[in-house]
Amino acid sequence: MSRRIRSSKYRHVFTDGPKKGSQYYNITPSAASGDHQAIKCNTKFFCTGVKGGGGPVLVYPHSRPGGAVTDYPLLNGHTSDVADCDFNPFNEHLLVTGGQDAKLCVWKIPENGLTEKIDPVATIKGNKKKVLYTLFNPSADNILATVDGNRGVHIFDITRSSPSISLGVHKKLIQDLKWNYDGSLVATTAKDKCIRMFDPRAGEEAVTVIKNAMKGLKTFKMCFLHNHGQYVACGFDRTANRILKTFDLKTNKVLTETRIDSGAGYIMPFYDAGTNLLYLSGKGDSNIRIFEHSCITFPVRVQQPTYNKCNQGHLHDAKTCFEHIRC
Repeated sequence: MSRRIRSSKYRHVFTDGPKKGSQYYNITPSAASGDHQAIKCNTKFFCTGVKGGGGPVLVYPHSRPGGAVTDYPLLNGHTSDVADCDFNPFNEHLLVTGGQDAKLCVWKIPENGLTEKIDPVATIKGNKKKVLYTLFNPSADNILATVDGNRGVHIFDITRSSPSISLGVHKKLIQDLKWNYDGSLVATTAKDKCIRMFDPRAGEEAVTVIKNAMKGLKTFKMCFLHNHGQYVACGFDRTANRILKTFDLKTNKVLTETRIDSGAGYIMPFYDAGTNLLYLSGKGDSNIRIFEHSCITFPVRVQQPTYNKCNQGHLHDAKTCFEHIRC
């Protein structure tokens, strides 16, 4: 009996480990606690909080790999560790950092990177406690969403000094923050096991609340699969197994549930719409799991590249080429 073979462009996707000439050395990450990514980037720079007095931040150009990062100027506009940062998608030289001192600092990075210490172009207050997450809107210029330790979500126009909208409906610690593809919805996951979606134009109340999205008590994360009208959540079940759930965006019903493993660290999902690949990176893991969205089932595991260091942070690098799959 013939057996149907799954059609896939990425059935045998393979990745090589990074070579010495493409790595950056001598970077000591910040000791800031939290469930954030720890590192962000755009097509020119990457940014991460580093160890040091106050809240130093390293912004380093991609064009200088293969050597130790020593004696490089740092950004230092905070009085405590920086928990998260984000680059403006409309201006590659505009960066926002959020610190445990509850401040947001806006920085303008020179064209060729830092050559000397600089001061922030603006300092924004409005978060009541330490800043946990910062994320720019993907379709509206200068619109920034933040989460603070007081369980509040704040929407800022960074050209102003105070938040435009504050969403204070959470009763438990917020564990993740995501915009959808067109920036019309902002979603959060929280310690009360709920996923909430807000339309900032419609008011402070959540337009969608998915209760008991995960059965476990540990941190869980989510991301949107905008070209399929779905979203995924990665968390834990009652027996502490790490699982991946797929939800329909219209009905909010669970479409699939897949057990990943029994690891202890939370998983950060990153989706590439051009290839329909979902990357799952676990805190403290030494591998990245790759799943493919298929019209038959989802997810289909296609590869699990490994490396010899434990992961402390992860990011999805910005594409610098066109999406050839759509041509």
